[in-house]
Amino acid sequence: MASEGRSGVSRFHPVVRADEIPPGTGKTVLVDGRKVALFNVGGRFHAIDDRCPHAGGSLGEGILDGCVVTCPYHFWQFDVRRGCAPEFPEATVVRYEVRLENGLVSVSDSPVADGVVKPGAAPGGKASPPR
Repeated sequence: MASEGRSGVSRFHPVVRADEIPPGTGKTVLVDGRKVALFNVGGRFHAIDDRCPHAGGSLGEGILDGCVVTCPYHFWQFDVRRGCAPEFPEATVVRYEVRLENGLVSVSDSPVADGVVKPGAAPGGKASPPR
């Protein structure tokens, strides 16, 4: 499967059956050799980079509350639908397009949006989130 994305042609890679990620949960999957965190928010799937920009924690191993995942390392949070931190919208993670076809979830290998905070940096010069 391919579609025209921001950076050219994107390929979609089947990664998991939809029933393997129940609503309100997430997991880390591999997309063309890259770790991506995949989440089920009320039956809709969202994919972001698995690596938290703060200290490299696995967002796929984080706790999902509604549409917000909390990094297990230092509790940075990201809205998995928009790819940004609710408290610090300038802190972002890369998002990927997701397709659901015939019960199979596929994730694009090309980012929808990018821009991350340097590891250890406080986004936008504001106070760092809790550690």
